Amino acid sequence: METERTEAKKRAFRVGEKFTTTIEKVAHGGHFIARHEGAVFFIRHGIPGETVIVEVTSTGKSFNRGDVVDVIAPSEFRVQPPCQYAHKSGCGGCDFQHINPAYQRELKSNVISEQFSRIAKKEIQVEVEEVGPAIGWRTRAIATTNRNGKLGFYKSRSHSIAPVDNCIICVDGMKFSEVSARTLKGDVRVEISASNSGERTIALAPTRGEEKARITEGPAILHEVVEGRTLEVRQESFWQSHVKAPEILTKTVLNFAKLKNGDHVLDLYGGVGLFTAAIVDAVGPTGHVDLIEGSKVATDDAHRNFAGFKNV
Repeated sequence: METERTEAKKRAFRVGEKFTTTIEKVAHGGHFIARHEGAVFFIRHGIPGETVIVEVTSTGKSFNRGDVVDVIAPSEFRVQPPCQYAHKSGCGGCDFQHINPAYQRELKSNVISEQFSRIAKKEIQVEVEEVGPAIGWRTRAIATTNRNGKLGFYKSRSHSIAPVDNCIICVDGMKFSEVSARTLKGDVRVEISASNSGERTIALAPTRGEEKARITEGPAILHEVVEGRTLEVRQESFWQSHVKAPEILTKTVLNFAKLKNGDHVLDLYGGVGLFTAAIVDAVGPTGHVDLIEGSKVATDDAHRNFAGFKNV
């Protein structure tokens, strides 16, 4: 009997092989955990508690990967994905579109709690809050053309491109469908940025090599308005991709920090100065902010944004 168990654990799976299993729980990175014949699988497009048919997509020594190809007993939280490209052979960008948005947030809460428990040995309860609609929120996106010049996104764990006509999670100001309809060169990275002040920038670069993206349309510097203050953000600089994130995160930081006049604050990984813009008002002229950032492009933006502040 012990020999049989050992052999079962050593069972080798083949890519393309299918089996029936029950999804156990959510895992970090948009995957779900299931077990079959002693092997651990990280699975896409499942929901905890579902009985599904899984196709093996890759194998490894400690775990394997798979994708749900049929649902035998669906979860009550399963919905029709709003995006037509959210499926096994489609775009690899969104992992949870087949799940009710409220339950998506619950699953994300579970992931954070599990990480604290496993890594930090701390038991905490987390609630992931809704900040806006599930679509139409992304202000920055990197798409890629295939060899025929059709715009799309990489498939999951693949170098293949899934062509798309539109990306519904992008803000309207990005005008993604208009860019997708253009005649573009093959094997090109297309970086699209849209600011909340109505600007749009498009930058192109070859998919191979380290060549920097070159702006072909729109301003090199975008203007983002947060809590009444305008910040300059170069196309290459990091900026929160969710349209509501800058304002919501700023309010959250101020709420927890409880800053007062005269405080000396370190804004670590400060970027172009999103938090510094609010902190400098909170600490007043007698306070001081040290913004620390490793990106030269972002610190150049920060220098411009706070050129008039001697205490930054």
